[in-house]
Amino acid sequence: MATALHLTQRLDAHQRICGKLCKALAEIGPIKRGSIYKTYTGCGSPGCQCHRDPKARHGPYWLWTCKVGRKSLCRQLDGTVLKLYRQYTSNYKKLKQILKKIETISDQILKCQMELAELEKHGRGRRTKGK
Repeated sequence: MATALHLTQRLDAHQRICGKLCKALAEIGPIKRGSIYKTYTGCGSPGCQCHRDPKARHGPYWLWTCKVGRKSLCRQLDGTVLKLYRQYTSNYKKLKQILKKIETISDQILKCQMELAELEKHGRGRRTKGK
């Protein structure tokens, strides 16, 4: 079993990491859930080349999709709107990654705190000089 000093040092290190991750959350900016992808399509004109040659399909078209409840949302994007959606969806991915790291480090913090509590419960917690 680890000593109280070792556990306290680990706890402090984990808490510093958690603090940095929380600061990183504040710097993310606006978010948008969903995915952006590129597609090519055929048109409604029967004589168009896009029906005869798959390489001649129209596009690229950029689409954003997101599932809300049981419903899928889709929006065609271009120009400035595409740039914004790319940034916001990228921010959302960063948010999820940071939250996952916070969850993992929080588990480590909790583990250290529980071990320290167990040491203190059995009288093996922090001791001062002379004891």
